[in-house]
Amino acid sequence: MHDSLQVEGAAQGLAGTQRSLFNVLARRGGPQLIDKAEQRAAICKMHKEELTDERKEIFEELGSWLSLFVRELNAYLPSPVEYVQAGGKVTDAATGCIMLSRAGALLKTHGVDRVEKAEDSVFGQAIAIANATCPSVKQGS
Repeated sequence: MHDSLQVEGAAQGLAGTQRSLFNVLARRGGPQLIDKAEQRAAICKMHKEELTDERKEIFEELGSWLSLFVRELNAYLPSPVEYVQAGGKVTDAATGCIMLSRAGALLKTHGVDRVEKAEDSVFGQAIAIANATCPSVKQGS
């Protein structure tokens, strides 16, 4: 039973999208932010700013990495992932929609039916996955 989602047959893993975001921003000339509070503040500020082409490109790339994370995770699970929930500040606002949309489009061809933002981000920058054959997931839990 997954502790946050309360569904059977679920797993939780760290995708590292927030850390990846700040690594990409640093490579593009931004500051190297390591402190979680500074990162959170920077993301909240970013959500209020104009959505530039560069920012869209960065979050599409993060969505590609999230997709790769799930596909690689499938190699270790007894049954493939069919449902993904991602949480944390990087999933908020338009940038989060871009990231999750990209991941969803790439994962659809790998049997993942849904990629969504978690309602509750209790588990921070983690990704929750569930096998959609579980009764509690099919009921929309």
